[in-house]
Amino acid sequence: MNYILPAIAVVMCVGLTVSFIRGTEPKTGAVISAAVTVLLLFLLANEAAAVKNALSGLAGGAAAEYSPYIIKSVCIGFFTQTAYDVCADSGERGIASKVMTAGKLAILTVCLPLIKSILDTALGYIK
Repeated sequence: MNYILPAIAVVMCVGLTVSFIRGTEPKTGAVISAAVTVLLLFLLANEAAAVKNALSGLAGGAAAEYSPYIIKSVCIGFFTQTAYDVCADSGERGIASKVMTAGKLAILTVCLPLIKSILDTALGYIK
């Protein structure tokens, strides 16, 4: 939890700097913004690993079977949103929307075994 205040401070400083730079050099501002985003993802990777371990520890019994699907889906969602934001900040709204669509399809693909399991269970109760 000690990472959030320094991360917010960095983001605020870089955000103000990028807003000034974008007035004269829009492409440079987009590159700086993307670089800071990647840097923050690396800085928060340890915290993400801790969250993953905590979620895996909480999932006991039958829930342990489904926790990998949940963790993968959440991670795909975070990375997709980050890629979307970088593209949108760069002015590439068309690419950003395609990234979001690809992320949704990736989550659906990851969850297909879970969906199949739920449908099989529901059909078992119906019969």
